[in-house]
Amino acid sequence: QESLYFLDTSYYLMLSYFCEKGIFLEDEAIVLHRAFLKRVTEIVKCQNRRVEKNVPISNSTVDYWEHICCSFREGKIYYAEDYSKYQNDVHDAVIHANCLCIRGDWFATAFPNAKMSKIADLLNELGVLEKGTKSFAKQISQLNGKRFYFIKLDALKE
Repeated sequence: QESLYFLDTSYYLMLSYFCEKGIFLEDEAIVLHRAFLKRVTEIVKCQNRRVEKNVPISNSTVDYWEHICCSFREGKIYYAEDYSKYQNDVHDAVIHANCLCIRGDWFATAFPNAKMSKIADLLNELGVLEKGTKSFAKQISQLNGKRFYFIKLDALKE
């Protein structure tokens, strides 16, 4: 998990530098960053499958909430200011109903070895997740019922 974080941060800084130099537009950098994360996540999952057979299962203590907060503060969660500006191929999230509504695939990329149910349980216990009526994810009707995990903005800004 830490290696993925450092690789991601390094690549993000490099892309930021290229944007400042005018080599890439910000939208191009976002697409490149998402593609990089997707590929690195695939590699990590593949490597983990290979070594899981030989490594005993341990109780990992990943601080999901802290990682989400840091990613939000550092601009690593690409979000639209409202649903009318949301683009599925560019944004990981959208601001809606005083929440940062994050797509499930962002969590899969950020935490490739964790089950979404475990992350959602933890966020719910912390009181930072706004649950739907039937599950932890909620739909945004203006986005054709696409499902998101609603994280309270007030909690993220603390």
